[in-house]
Amino acid sequence: DGARAILRALGNPAVYNGAVNLAPPQMETYDSFAAALKESCEKPFELVEVTVSQALEKNLPLPFPLTREESNQYDGRKALQLIGQYTALTEGMKKTVAWRKCQTTG
Repeated sequence: DGARAILRALGNPAVYNGAVNLAPPQMETYDSFAAALKESCEKPFELVEVTVSQALEKNLPLPFPLTREESNQYDGRKALQLIGQYTALTEGMKKTVAWRKCQTTG
């Protein structure tokens, strides 16, 4: 999605001197992230839940902020006009898993 937005922004006066946030219309959460990951992986895995305190204490590398104070919501409508539609999280993960598998076996 990022690459498509960049390519479509090049030479497009409508986005000159501005910013474009890549943000899909639905909010992703750790639950939606875990569901997409489970659906995308070829091998089953155990999901281990931890509290915010445990994650902070263990300094776990996580994809989303843990607290409301760290969270921001962005409007991705401008990017959506450039790219047409966002790749669904599960679809993107499946593509990433397939690409990664190709890198490790090829």
